Amino acid sequence: MSCITEEVDARHKINSELFDALMISENEKKVIEVCRKISDHALHVLTVHDDTVLHMATYFKRDDLALKLLDEIPELYIHKMTRQNKAGNTVLHATATSSRALPVADKLLRKAPGLLGMRNNNGETALFRSARYGKADIFNFLAGKIAGYDQPSKQPFLQRNDQSTVLHMAIISQHFGMEDTDAKLKINSELYNALMIKQDEQKVIEICRKVPDHALYVFTIHDDTVLHMATYTKKSDLVIKLLDELPDQSLDKMTRQNKAGNTILHETATSNHALPVADKVLRKAPGLLGMRNNNGETALLRAARYGKVDIFNFLAGKISGYDHATRLPFLHRNDKTNVLHIAILSLHFVKYTCSLAQRQEYRQEKRQRELAKELAKFLIFRDTSWEVTESIQDQSRPKIHRYGANPSASSRDQKGIAEVSAIDHAETPLFLATKSGCIEIVKDILSVYPQAVEHIDDEGRNILHVAIKYRQLEIFERVVQMEIPLRRLVRKIDYNGNTIFHMAGIKRKDHVPEKMEGPALLLQDELLWYERVKSVTMPHFLNHRNNMGFIPEELFSIANNELRAQSKQWLIHTTEGCSVVAVLIATVAFAAAYTVPGGSNENTGYPILINHPFFVAFTVSDVLSLTFSLAAVVTFLSMLTSPFRLEDFKHSLPNKMIMGFTFLFLSVCLMMVAFVATILLMIKSKESWAKIVLYTCAFIPVGVFALSYFPIYITNSVTRGLNYLRDKAKVLVPQWLVNIFCFSSNSFKVKATSSSIP
Repeated sequence: MSCITEEVDARHKINSELFDALMISENEKKVIEVCRKISDHALHVLTVHDDTVLHMATYFKRDDLALKLLDEIPELYIHKMTRQNKAGNTVLHATATSSRALPVADKLLRKAPGLLGMRNNNGETALFRSARYGKADIFNFLAGKIAGYDQPSKQPFLQRNDQSTVLHMAIISQHFGMEDTDAKLKINSELYNALMIKQDEQKVIEICRKVPDHALYVFTIHDDTVLHMATYTKKSDLVIKLLDELPDQSLDKMTRQNKAGNTILHETATSNHALPVADKVLRKAPGLLGMRNNNGETALLRAARYGKVDIFNFLAGKISGYDHATRLPFLHRNDKTNVLHIAILSLHFVKYTCSLAQRQEYRQEKRQRELAKELAKFLIFRDTSWEVTESIQDQSRPKIHRYGANPSASSRDQKGIAEVSAIDHAETPLFLATKSGCIEIVKDILSVYPQAVEHIDDEGRNILHVAIKYRQLEIFERVVQMEIPLRRLVRKIDYNGNTIFHMAGIKRKDHVPEKMEGPALLLQDELLWYERVKSVTMPHFLNHRNNMGFIPEELFSIANNELRAQSKQWLIHTTEGCSVVAVLIATVAFAAAYTVPGGSNENTGYPILINHPFFVAFTVSDVLSLTFSLAAVVTFLSMLTSPFRLEDFKHSLPNKMIMGFTFLFLSVCLMMVAFVATILLMIKSKESWAKIVLYTCAFIPVGVFALSYFPIYITNSVTRGLNYLRDKAKVLVPQWLVNIFCFSSNSFKVKATSSSIP
């Protein structure tokens, strides 16, 4: 085993030396020296792809080295010259990719003439491969080797296994005049350098005057024309100059598309500054307006996706005179996604990226959001995708216990229900906006088309199902306020047998809470959400089983089992830490009670400073600090001994945690008051500045504590308290007055919105 390992290590070492030497042109001698020492000489297999040293020397265009190695190959190794790498390429195939390798190819064929007829894994001979790479010199040389053959004998050299011929390759690769390939590469390099690197506009114009097709000349590997790239780089002045100079005979090529299917007009759609370019382009080639890229997008739809309102309005103006049926193709992608979908997605993206942007970028993002919102509102009036809907049939059948059964095709046919679900249609903007939390869009759609609330998607879900699953509180409340439609919506069961109550226990996997909170608070939110949905669910659906056999309560418990375990651990760790702090504060406060500042009178035993005003402050604050710290300890201990049932996380445990934090915070504050009072009693300073400095320094720990725990405190007590007061106030005062004094929260509400459902 050790011998094999040593042999492998030695081989790896030799291969490393050879490869490094091949990479550096000055190391030719070293390559030759190493080859002399190893078996197979220059036909030694060097790489993981089974390339020999000769393969690699040819690939690296080290022709002089390849010739020297060929001269030194011993006669006994000549039969190995037909070695192929894993792609099936021989050394002759490698020479076919370079016109400078003619001497190498000549010497190879002298030593091993059989290489001329060998094929690689693509079924290509070296002659065929030289045609595919457009290497005219090497092609002519190899073609000369078969010039004396008759036509049947030539055919195998000129044809691939798939019957493609050399002519096919020449046409496909556009190598009709293969001698011009190098010149074309040089022009492409000059153009790219002038346009993208040096940004020399005059040089670009001069080159375009010399090349075929002028500014519509294709020069990148992605089939972009000069106009594509100039537009892409937002050089509007250059594009206009190139368009002005474009010959009339080239206008028919204005519709050229790159490999992504984008025309020049598609590129203008990504910039609001390209309006003059778009105008001139459409004057020369109006047909560009209806052309689609590989994503099935028109330039109009692409402008919406990039949130470019100015260019969108310009392009929309071009189709404003069309009737509805003619305009529709311009506003839809091939997958039936329309412009409104794109606007909502753009609005959703801006909504979640604004919080991550720097202050300098915030204004730009905010502006983009407003523009996307305007665009969406403009399109709402033109969108009726919600009219394509599934059946509203109530699938609730308590007597035969088939509440959620997905009706078979035959049963739906018998009832005359259309098989809309069989049609592959895109998600409607209404549901997309609901998922994305674009509340303004949903409200606008329901204001313009209130009947859209009845829409059912291809999974049998209505807007309540979607809003509940994606935890969209405001949309949920908006729908609940529509009492008459609500009576039908709450009865709907989707094709998986889920009622709206089941959806409270289903969460999307990529859901990220808007507020970063502890697991216990997240679980409390889920429980409150569960109660809120339960309040609008019809009684006979509370124990309904879906297709998986779960009632809503079971589904909710399973879905939140992991969160419950995390919440338990989080509460235990939090309360243990706070308990230690509370015990320490209680110890300090207890000790301070027996070591009064200033000492005691030896005769009477009373404190010497008992009549001093600050002594009273010390006494009261010390006693209260001890009281609150012990209360905090008791509260935290009661949490640690809790059974941690799921329902405990709804009110009991969060309320105890807030109570414990309150007691702990008060004990810290009062302990610092006692400390400051003691210092003031000891120094007996009459200077007011000294008192201010002492109090400031003493309350630094209090400030740190407040910054650490106040967000949790505010979230659980103040926010929930205001929401509770707002719910109570709805009955007593008008809604507009409530909105002035109470702010809304997407995350919390103690009491669910009630609605009478028969």
